[in-house]
Amino acid sequence: GTPDDGEVYGSIIFSYTDSVCGTTEYTATTRILGSTPNPAISIVTVDAAMGKNVVKWDAPAALPDYVDNVIIYKEEGSTNNWVRQAEIAVSAGQWIDLASDPRVRKNRYRFSYHTNFGAESEMSPVHSSTHLQINRGLNNSINLVWTKYEGGTIESYRILRGTSPDN
Repeated sequence: GTPDDGEVYGSIIFSYTDSVCGTTEYTATTRILGSTPNPAISIVTVDAAMGKNVVKWDAPAALPDYVDNVIIYKEEGSTNNWVRQAEIAVSAGQWIDLASDPRVRKNRYRFSYHTNFGAESEMSPVHSSTHLQINRGLNNSINLVWTKYEGGTIESYRILRGTSPDN
């Protein structure tokens, strides 16, 4: 409910059952601080200098003061097996995955907001890097095959050809 002062309140019910005492219930009313904004990755790209995946995000302007960090998760092993990788300040705006190798495979990432009272927000939608494979085709042709970016719409790809990264 919402009392006259405009604050939002909710009830929490704790219940415990054992074979001796039966069921014990405790109900408490608590003030709800508000909702934590939904976390969102802006893009997963590659750091040009290091050659590693970079997860980037934009912190909402109205982020509550009880949100202190982001917790980065990476999918490892099997589908939807999210393993905690790092916890860093929201203001950092990005995290470089030093264990990634985008030349070998794509990676999928999510993150949550961490609060200064120990709770986590919901997880962000998944974003993944892309992985490009090059192989020789018939008659000296070159085949380019890449994984689709997950988490956003890529309107177009620009393909450059040269004998070195500067050419």
